[in-house]
Amino acid sequence: MGRNAQKHLTELELQIMKVIWPQDEVCVDEIKAKLAAGGKELALPSIRTMLNILEKKGAVSRRPSGAGRKFLYKAEMEQAAVNKEFLDDVVNRVFEGSTVDLFAALLDTQDIKKKDIDQVKRLIDQIDRGK
Repeated sequence: MGRNAQKHLTELELQIMKVIWPQDEVCVDEIKAKLAAGGKELALPSIRTMLNILEKKGAVSRRPSGAGRKFLYKAEMEQAAVNKEFLDDVVNRVFEGSTVDLFAALLDTQDIKKKDIDQVKRLIDQIDRGK
Protein backbone atom coordinates (compact mmCIF):
# COMPACT_ATOMS: atom_id res chain seq x y z
CA MET A 1 0.00 0.00 0.00
CA GLY A 2 1.50 3.33 -1.06
CA ARG A 3 1.46 6.54 0.88
CA ASN A 4 -1.60 8.69 0.44
CA ALA A 5 -0.05 12.13 0.00
CA GLN A 6 -3.42 13.84 0.46
CA LYS A 7 -4.19 12.21 3.83
CA HIS A 8 -0.70 11.53 5.19
CA LEU A 9 -0.02 13.84 8.13
CA THR A 10 3.18 15.84 8.46
CA GLU A 11 5.04 16.00 11.78
CA LEU A 12 3.46 19.35 12.68
CA GLU A 13 -0.02 18.19 11.66
CA LEU A 14 0.46 15.13 13.85
CA GLN A 15 1.51 17.31 16.81
CA ILE A 16 -1.67 19.36 16.40
CA MET A 17 -3.81 16.23 16.13
CA LYS A 18 -2.26 14.93 19.37
CA VAL A 19 -3.63 18.07 21.05
CA ILE A 20 -7.07 17.63 19.49
CA TRP A 21 -7.59 13.86 19.97
CA PRO A 22 -7.99 13.80 23.78
CA GLN A 23 -10.69 16.49 23.67
CA ASP A 24 -14.15 16.64 22.16
CA GLU A 25 -13.56 20.08 20.69
CA VAL A 26 -10.77 22.60 21.02
CA CYS A 27 -10.18 26.21 19.98
CA VAL A 28 -7.04 27.65 18.37
CA ASP A 29 -5.96 29.34 21.61
CA GLU A 30 -6.06 26.00 23.46
CA ILE A 31 -4.03 24.34 20.71
CA LYS A 32 -1.46 27.14 20.89
CA ALA A 33 -1.18 26.82 24.68
CA LYS A 34 -0.80 23.03 24.63
CA LEU A 35 1.81 23.15 21.88
CA ALA A 36 3.71 25.86 23.78
CA ALA A 37 3.59 23.75 26.97
CA GLY A 38 5.23 20.98 24.94
CA GLY A 39 7.97 23.33 23.71
CA LYS A 40 6.48 24.13 20.29
CA GLU A 41 5.82 27.89 19.98
CA LEU A 42 3.65 28.72 16.97
CA ALA A 43 1.86 31.92 16.04
CA LEU A 44 -1.94 31.80 15.86
CA PRO A 45 -1.97 32.39 12.06
CA SER A 46 0.36 29.41 11.59
CA ILE A 47 -1.91 27.20 13.66
CA ARG A 48 -4.96 28.39 11.71
CA THR A 49 -3.18 27.59 8.45
CA MET A 50 -2.36 24.09 9.68
CA LEU A 51 -5.96 23.59 10.82
CA ASN A 52 -7.20 24.63 7.36
CA ILE A 53 -4.89 22.05 5.80
CA LEU A 54 -6.08 19.41 8.28
CA GLU A 55 -9.67 20.29 7.45
CA LYS A 56 -8.98 19.86 3.70
CA LYS A 57 -7.43 16.45 4.47
CA GLY A 58 -10.55 15.46 6.39
CA ALA A 59 -8.61 15.16 9.66
CA VAL A 60 -10.64 17.80 11.49
CA SER A 61 -13.94 19.60 11.19
CA ARG A 62 -14.81 22.99 12.59
CA ARG A 63 -17.90 24.80 13.77
CA PRO A 64 -18.49 28.32 15.01
CA SER A 65 -17.94 28.60 18.76
CA GLY A 66 -20.63 31.21 19.20
CA ALA A 67 -18.03 33.67 20.49
CA GLY A 68 -17.22 36.07 17.66
CA ARG A 69 -15.39 34.58 14.69
CA LYS A 70 -13.79 31.77 16.66
CA PHE A 71 -14.15 28.13 15.71
CA LEU A 72 -14.05 24.87 17.63
CA TYR A 73 -12.17 22.02 16.02
CA LYS A 74 -12.98 18.33 16.32
CA ALA A 75 -10.93 15.32 15.17
CA GLU A 76 -12.48 13.42 12.26
CA MET A 77 -9.58 10.97 11.85
CA GLU A 78 -9.23 8.46 14.65
CA GLN A 79 -5.85 8.27 16.33
CA ALA A 80 -5.70 4.49 15.90
CA ALA A 81 -6.25 4.84 12.13
CA VAL A 82 -3.49 7.44 11.84
CA ASN A 83 -1.13 5.30 13.92
CA LYS A 84 -1.87 2.33 11.65
CA GLU A 85 -1.23 4.42 8.54
CA PHE A 86 2.15 5.59 9.87
CA LEU A 87 3.14 2.09 10.91
CA ASP A 88 2.02 0.57 7.60
CA ASP A 89 4.09 3.22 5.82
CA VAL A 90 7.21 2.35 7.84
CA VAL A 91 6.74 -1.40 7.39
CA ASN A 92 6.24 -1.06 3.64
CA ARG A 93 8.84 1.58 2.85
CA VAL A 94 11.60 0.66 5.28
CA PHE A 95 11.10 -3.06 5.85
CA GLU A 96 9.62 -4.01 2.45
CA GLY A 97 6.43 -5.24 4.11
CA SER A 98 8.12 -7.49 6.66
CA THR A 99 6.77 -7.10 10.19
CA VAL A 100 9.35 -9.66 11.33
CA ASP A 101 12.12 -7.34 10.15
CA LEU A 102 10.41 -4.46 11.96
CA PHE A 103 10.29 -6.43 15.22
CA ALA A 104 13.92 -7.52 14.79
CA ALA A 105 15.00 -3.90 14.23
CA LEU A 106 13.08 -2.77 17.32
CA LEU A 107 14.72 -5.46 19.41
CA ASP A 108 18.17 -4.61 18.03
CA THR A 109 17.97 -0.83 18.33
CA GLN A 110 15.79 -0.09 21.34
CA ASP A 111 16.55 -0.39 25.02
CA ILE A 112 13.55 -2.58 25.79
CA LYS A 113 12.68 -3.21 29.42
CA LYS A 114 11.66 -6.65 30.63
CA LYS A 115 8.21 -5.36 31.63
CA ASP A 116 7.69 -4.14 28.05
CA ILE A 117 8.71 -7.53 26.64
CA ASP A 118 6.33 -9.23 29.08
CA GLN A 119 3.52 -6.93 27.97
CA VAL A 120 4.20 -7.70 24.29
CA LYS A 121 4.16 -11.43 25.11
CA ARG A 122 0.73 -10.99 26.75
CA LEU A 123 -0.54 -9.17 23.66
CA ILE A 124 0.74 -11.97 21.41
CA ASP A 125 -0.91 -14.57 23.68
CA GLN A 126 -4.22 -12.65 23.44
CA ILE A 127 -3.97 -12.64 19.66
CA ASP A 128 -3.15 -16.36 19.59
CA ARG A 129 -6.14 -17.16 21.83
CA GLY A 130 -8.42 -15.04 19.64
CA LYS A 131 -7.64 -17.03 16.49
